[in-house]
Amino acid sequence: MLVVNPAAQRPGNNGGAFRIARTYPGINLQITGDHGLGPLGCFDDASMQPGFVVGMHEHRDDEILTYMRRGQMVHTDSHGSSATVTPTHLMMMNAGRTFFHEETNPRTSTEPVELLQIFIRPSAPNLPPAVQFHTFPEAVPTDGWRLVGGPAEAAAPLTIRSQVWVHDLRLTDAETALPDLQGLTGYLHVFRGTVTIPGHHLTLKTGDGLVIENEAIQVAAQGPADLVFFRLDRQAAYTRTGKYSG
Repeated sequence: MLVVNPAAQRPGNNGGAFRIARTYPGINLQITGDHGLGPLGCFDDASMQPGFVVGMHEHRDDEILTYMRRGQMVHTDSHGSSATVTPTHLMMMNAGRTFFHEETNPRTSTEPVELLQIFIRPSAPNLPPAVQFHTFPEAVPTDGWRLVGGPAEAAAPLTIRSQVWVHDLRLTDAETALPDLQGLTGYLHVFRGTVTIPGHHLTLKTGDGLVIENEAIQVAAQGPADLVFFRLDRQAAYTRTGKYSG
């Protein structure tokens, strides 16, 4: 099964200093009452201009991966953490029973922030709140898929308290296989660029997504393309009590 989610389908705002386009990965699967994809609730493709502040606000029962691709963002939270998030210094907020945070693109910044804010449904409600940071050697790999985050047993750089694995790759004028699904569901998101799916007459452009089940496919880049790939277990336990992920 291959199901395309076109970028034009995403709700969001159309301008201003803070722009968001929200992806509901299961929206075209016609699942009554749920536009998520199992434990993957939704994610925002967001940009923030210098000087913009996302004020202190609460999350509950959300696992939130901040996947930065451009700029720097200053993070503060109710867990006592203060850090600068960059394309090589990523953040995972495990909100649990309650977690407040604020994000700022400083006025002194010379460029906008561009990121994915990924909302994952945890395996259970009311888990202890936590926040994690990890410094990667490069902003995005070019020599193969990189594991960014996953469940504890995956020993990923960032721990997700759910059966979701997040990979990324910059594909440059080449063709590659996706990470082995091993019976799981896949979701391919094109962060930037254009790719084709050989043998399926599919072209995906910036912001497009593809749900994959029971298929082993290749992805071919039409010039440099930044890709984010989710593997997830739709049958695993997860809660829908999240303030944003639910």
